[in-house]
Amino acid sequence: MKEFPNIDKLKEALAIAENTLEKEEDSRRAKKKRKRISKAVERAYETLITKEYTAKDIDKRTEEIWVSMMDDDHRIALLIFFFGFVLAGVSIFTIFQAYNFFKITRPDETPQYTEKELSELVSVEYVNSAIVQLQDVKGVPDEIGLENEPIQFTIKNAAGHLSALDYLVNYTVKLKKSDVSTTNPLEKKYVKYKYIYTNSWDGRTYESRIGTLEELETDADGSMTMMTGAQIKDANSDFKIVFWLSTEAPESADEQTLSIEVKVEHDVAVK
Repeated sequence: MKEFPNIDKLKEALAIAENTLEKEEDSRRAKKKRKRISKAVERAYETLITKEYTAKDIDKRTEEIWVSMMDDDHRIALLIFFFGFVLAGVSIFTIFQAYNFFKITRPDETPQYTEKELSELVSVEYVNSAIVQLQDVKGVPDEIGLENEPIQFTIKNAAGHLSALDYLVNYTVKLKKSDVSTTNPLEKKYVKYKYIYTNSWDGRTYESRIGTLEELETDADGSMTMMTGAQIKDANSDFKIVFWLSTEAPESADEQTLSIEVKVEHDVAVK
């Protein structure tokens, strides 16, 4: 059976694009922007319908949507900036960082905010704890593991006194071993996970496939990237993540431990 690439980033982009189409004002300039967005959204759905897409196709459609939502002046600057790059290899975060760069460095504009103010727009609220500890556990089938108590948290942003600011929040959910002193840790290939999240602005719920920690991209500091996403202004995303031990784990695994901490990194990209 063919395994399709992850399309979470594309789903996020589509949700924001569709929301933008609903709220975009009725003007000549807005009509041009709506046409660009509609075309990008249409191409994205055409790609998904074929069911023959690759990760490169998904990245390309995602970036087309982000670029289509930018104003004409910054869109031209951004396209020039990315002329020398292979689009499929550039992340959403990089796109909006570049966009933010052109916005801030225009000589006729003075930023009306500080980096601290931008950072404080976003908060992460955990229901119980940000840490889950797998200790004295036995491997179980997925249907049983999915019943474990999840880590729950909400990523939210509120413009507050910066209500006139038009921005987008990019975030990354990472997992990190919180007890590096453990002498007999569980192997990552035996630890399974699944996450579910719901966005406030469209009410949609997204579910990941079941994966293992070993499959996640790992940074130099040992943190593992579980997923990346984006939020529109004054929105929130409710997350649930469940962890369990695979049935493939050896019997000795029930004597091993692993503490996992969930961390959220975020960046505010000004439009």
